[in-house]
Formats: sequence, structure tokens, C-alpha cells
Amino acid sequence: GKASLAEVEGQLHTLEMMMMGGDDGAGGGDPQAQEYSQLLKAVQRLAPQLFDLFDANQDSFLTGNEFGVATQLHKSLLKNGAFKPMLRDMFSILDSDSNGELSLDEWLQATQDPHTITVLTKTVHEVFPFRQSAEKLEEKLHSLFWKIVGKNKKDKDKAMERLTTTARKVFEQLDADQDGALSRKDIGQAFSKYGKKFLEISKTIRQMGPMLSMMGAGSPDNFQSEL
Repeated sequence: GKASLAEVEGQLHTLEMMMMGGDDGAGGGDPQAQEYSQLLKAVQRLAPQLFDLFDANQDSFLTGNEFGVATQLHKSLLKNGAFKPMLRDMFSILDSDSNGELSLDEWLQATQDPHTITVLTKTVHEVFPFRQSAEKLEEKLHSLFWKIVGKNKKDKDKAMERLTTTARKVFEQLDADQDGALSRKDIGQAFSKYGKKFLEISKTIRQMGPMLSMMGAGSPDNFQSEL
């Protein structure tokens, strides 16, 4: 079978209602349910771009094979999965002075340096082959970025400012001990936190029917907790 963007968005909305405990959106006062709902809202906002990324043949539908990358993502988060080694490789790429920490400057460079972006994209492609090659994946990501922000110079300047601001905020959120540098421990803690949430959401998705049941099997108890 195939799934359209409208069907995917409908399933995401249904999943949000399930997480929140009904149409009133109250979530029964459960902070965890509310946090999951916030994550889902972020996914919903990016749904068209994510759909386009998964849609390898660009026919406006997702097949089981195309959605298989999501299955790989799910499995990669389990014990002995590929996500943790990928993060280690990406950390090493960003750590330009090889001191075992990422400074804010090194972090921001990843958003602006074409070579760094190319190497990071290749690393991601080796684990999650959204396209036939890393080069095609980089072209698609570049296209999606400018489709979101616009193409004229004014839009580009504003987009780069927003990107830098967002990158700074993410850096601050990942910097658990607030020492101004990201250690492997900081990245590992964030990986543990958000990976477990993804697996919980994935478990619920698999119970919603065949359209999005391709996420694969696995328990959050098998999640990799250390980087």
C-alpha cells in the first residue's frame, strides 16, 4: 500500500490525541504526555518536508520500502544499533581540534561550512540511505532548506540568522552542565532522553494500523543509554 501526506498528517493528529488522552488536549495533566505532544507538534510542522525526504521517487506517496528508513531509525536506537556509532563519528567530525569537546564555534561551523556539511551528510547516508547516494541526499536537504526559507537574498540572510540562533539554542539545551562546551556525555544524555521518547511514540504508532506500522519492533528497555 501507499500513504499520502494527508494520511500521514491525519495519523499524526490521531496519535497526538491519543497521547493527550482525548480531544480536549488536556493529557490528563500528565507532564510526560504533554511533552510527547510537544514533540509530535514539532513533527507535524515538519511533516511536509519529512514526507518529501522519505519520498525517494517523488511520486507524492510513501511506500513500505520508502518508509523502511523509519524502520532503520527505530532499530538503530535499540541496543547495539547504528545510531550511537554514527553520533560518535559525527562528534569526531565536528571536534576540529580533537580535544574531546565541541565549542560553540565548532558547533556553529557545522551549519555554515560546506565541507563539514558534506562529510556529515555522508555519515548520515551510510546509516539512513534516504537517497541513492550521499550527494543526492545533500542536494535534497539543500533543496528542502531553501524551499522552506525562500530564495531571494533577503530571505536567505534572515534564514541564516535564524539558523544560527536556532543552533545556539540547541547547543545550550544539549550543554547539560552549562560549561560552554559539549562533551560526549552531554550528547549521550540527550540521545538517551529523546531516543527513549521516540521508541515510546513508535510503539504507539505500531498499534494504530498497517499504514504506519512499519516502524519495526523493539522495547524502550533495549534502548542504548550511553554514548
